Amino acid sequence: MVFDNGATAISLGTIASNAIGGDLSLLTDADQTISNAITLGGSGADLNITVDNANSLTVQAALTTNAGGITLSADDDVIFTAAGDISSTNGNISVTADDDATADPATGGALTMADGTVFNAGSGTITGISDEDLTLGQMTTTNATSTAITLKTKSGNILDGGDINEDLTAASGTVVVTTGGGTFGTAANAIERTSAALNIFLPTEPSVAEGTLEGTTETVGEASVDQTINIVENLIMTVEEGNQIITGSSASTVSLGINPMQPGPGPIIVDIFSENYPLVSTEKADPQITSAMDHLNNFWVDEEKEN
Repeated sequence: MVFDNGATAISLGTIASNAIGGDLSLLTDADQTISNAITLGGSGADLNITVDNANSLTVQAALTTNAGGITLSADDDVIFTAAGDISSTNGNISVTADDDATADPATGGALTMADGTVFNAGSGTITGISDEDLTLGQMTTTNATSTAITLKTKSGNILDGGDINEDLTAASGTVVVTTGGGTFGTAANAIERTSAALNIFLPTEPSVAEGTLEGTTETVGEASVDQTINIVENLIMTVEEGNQIITGSSASTVSLGINPMQPGPGPIIVDIFSENYPLVSTEKADPQITSAMDHLNNFWVDEEKEN
């Protein structure tokens, strides 16, 4: 059964296990609150609730399936009170806040489980995804795979919603955590976990600093002007005068790297393993950078002549 209520919230009474024999999908473009229990007794019957149009989903009552999956998503927040438990005997549970992240990146979404909220997937997997903070109640599964519990937040933290119960239980499986620079628990309130393994993935910083050089006190990415010059100085010793001859072994080859003449607009390039890596990019010949460029060129010419 599919029930699309358009721009109006759905009003539901209690749905007993024998009320609906198959799947149930609820869709709305309004803020939605589930305040009465939903139970799907059909074997393998799935429950899906989707809230669109930058709105949130609040779950205040138990959602249960016999063996089917449970999928909840909202454009904005997904919020569970202590009574908003989710359970299935072996269906996968998936909850996503900010499910429109690609289409509407300005609207974030948090996934919040109050202390006492329980997600129990039986032998199924559990997935929680948010843009902002992901706050845990209790998640438990007997699933033994490498993705028994998967938690991912794009720009927030993964936090413990309380210390009454263990937060993550997957004794035979792996807990996979991805943060967008936030924390996994805090020193004051750590996340309690029992699992066969824990994999945590942190964001990777760019390997090349890029930016516009505007003055000797400015930074280019993570490097200051002076640091950028030092990077170049360290590379100079492996390049012959004339800037055309490859030197060193294949493990340290640096060639066609830096033009010893005063550069104009555009990047200073260092060629490593035949790949171009812009170190500094200038939009125009700004008088503020003349001293830094002169220092670089003088060092280049002096070192090359000495070698």
